[in-house]
Amino acid sequence: MKPRAVVVFDFDGTLISNDYVSLYNVVDQAVVGFDAEEYKDKVNKLRNKYFAIVKRRKLTVKEQTEWFNRTIELYFEFGLTKQEAKDILRTVKLRDGVKECLEMLKEENIPVAVISYGIKDFIEFVLEVNGVSHLVDKIYSAKLRTFKYDVGIITGFYKETLILPRDKKRAAHEFAKKHKVPYKKIIGVGDSIHDDGLGDTKNNRFGIANDEDKVKLLQRCMGTVSREETFSDVQKWLEKKLDINQGRPEEDKYLEACANPLCGRNNKVCHDCGNFILRQFRISD
Repeated sequence: MKPRAVVVFDFDGTLISNDYVSLYNVVDQAVVGFDAEEYKDKVNKLRNKYFAIVKRRKLTVKEQTEWFNRTIELYFEFGLTKQEAKDILRTVKLRDGVKECLEMLKEENIPVAVISYGIKDFIEFVLEVNGVSHLVDKIYSAKLRTFKYDVGIITGFYKETLILPRDKKRAAHEFAKKHKVPYKKIIGVGDSIHDDGLGDTKNNRFGIANDEDKVKLLQRCMGTVSREETFSDVQKWLEKKLDINQGRPEEDKYLEACANPLCGRNNKVCHDCGNFILRQFRISD
C-alpha cells in the first residue's frame, strides 16, 4: 500500500538534545591519548570559527564544505579510528519519546528518513545502540572511508554522499519519489534554519528550539516551533498532521462502523465487503 506521506528528520539537535551540540562535538570532547589536548585545541578553534559565523548568518556552501573537510582531515591527522568513535558515541541517548514516535510512524506505514549534514556511520551507530535502527528507512549523510575496513583509521569520506544544508531538499524529494509520495506530502522536523529544505512548505515543518531567540529564528521557516525538550510535542503535531487518532481524549474518539451488520470493520470503506460506512458512534456508547 502506498504511504500517504513521508517524514524526514534532521539528527543533531533534533533526534538528540541540543545539549550534545552534535555527534562531532561528542567525539571531539571525549578523545583521549597522548595528543588529545592538541587535537581538542584544533577542533575547538575550528568550531568556534564557524559557530561565530552561524550566529550572524547562514554559512555559504564554500564555508560548509571547508568545515566538513577540515573536520575529517583532523580525524585522519590524529589517527582517529571508527571503533574509537563508536566507543565514545555508545552513551549518546535519543530525546525522550523519539522511539515511541518512530514506532507510531512505522505502525502507520509512514516511511522515515534522517537527512543530516553529519556522518552516516555515527548516526547509524547511535540509532542502533538506542534500538531504533529498524524504524528508520534511509539515512542521507556522509559515509566515511576507513583504512583496514570497518574499525580502522578514518581516512576520508565518499564525496558523493556528503549532505550540505542545501542538499536536504533534494534528499527529501528523492526519498518521497522513491515511495511515490508527492512533494507536498513531505513532513519535516529540524532544529535549524538550515532545515528549511525539510518539508516542501512552511506548514509542513516543525522546529525544535532551545531558547526564545531560537524560537523567533525558526518561526521564519517553520510552521510550528516548540521548546519542549522531549519529543511529545513533535508526536502530537505529527498525529494531527497525519490524522492519527492516538493521544486524543477518550471522550473525543469516534469509531466508524460499516453499515453491513455482518461485517463491522472500522474503516471509511469496508475492506471486507466494500460497503460505504453510514454511521458513527462514540467509543463509550
